[in-house]
Amino acid sequence: MKKTRLYSCKEACEAVEGLTEYMFRKLVSDGTLPSVRLGRNIMVSEDALFRLVYGDDNNTTRTTSESETDEETIPGYKIL
Repeated sequence: MKKTRLYSCKEACEAVEGLTEYMFRKLVSDGTLPSVRLGRNIMVSEDALFRLVYGDDNNTTRTTSESETDEETIPGYKIL
């Protein structure tokens, strides 16, 4: 069984540069950031927090589609 790291509001704000307590609580209240309540504490999983920051696939590199790599060429001209 995989153990999931949970972050409190303060810990999440320390882990993600630029995340404030206000923004954390707003993301939790509108459902953008899934959370659980443990007593009086609001906790978010490490996976949910970093999925929010880096996107669903946790892949920070941008991939180019085939259409983006195809260059339009005019016969007789070279693209520099």
